[in-house]
Amino acid sequence: MLHATTPAGATDILVSYTFRIAFGSYGQDYGLASAIATVIFLMVGFIAWVNLKATRRLQ
Repeated sequence: MLHATTPAGATDILVSYTFRIAFGSYGQDYGLASAIATVIFLMVGFIAWVNLKATRRLQ
């Protein structure tokens, strides 16, 4: 189980949590921050791909 040294708040969004991991006062964990950024990139890419497919189907 992965335990980050930076606790996520109840209202944190994933991007601000990633920024705090990389550059925050809790320490700098560039590896974890880059892994989370890669997951964010893949999520956005997948959502964009689904949206493109749905838009083409409506034309």
